[in-house]
Amino acid sequence: MTLIIESSTPNNKSSQQQITAFDFKLNDAVYVSRPQQKQDQLEGVIQYLGSTRFAAGQWVGIRLTGSSAGSGDSDGIVCGERYFSCSKENSGIFVRPDRLTKRILTRLEELRLRRE
Repeated sequence: MTLIIESSTPNNKSSQQQITAFDFKLNDAVYVSRPQQKQDQLEGVIQYLGSTRFAAGQWVGIRLTGSSAGSGDSDGIVCGERYFSCSKENSGIFVRPDRLTKRILTRLEELRLRRE
């Protein structure tokens, strides 16, 4: 699966970058886009990458963090199978890789995520 991301460079010229599911790795901090939901963007950390028993294709399991914690639909268990763990109820979500954007973290955010 490939996602084309368009971004601006410092001189405001547009550039395109291809991102695939394999560009993500466990523990990457990400934003999850949800354009049809009340909260259209969630933040979290990748806890699972790969195929699942509940649906075909590649899936990414996200542990939601910060103000997004509790906005998910699972705790890492789907159809009785555990893919990852969350410390808070409803703080996990599974999405396709094309709904993710990598987050650039400050040092303070990195430390906060380690404590969650």
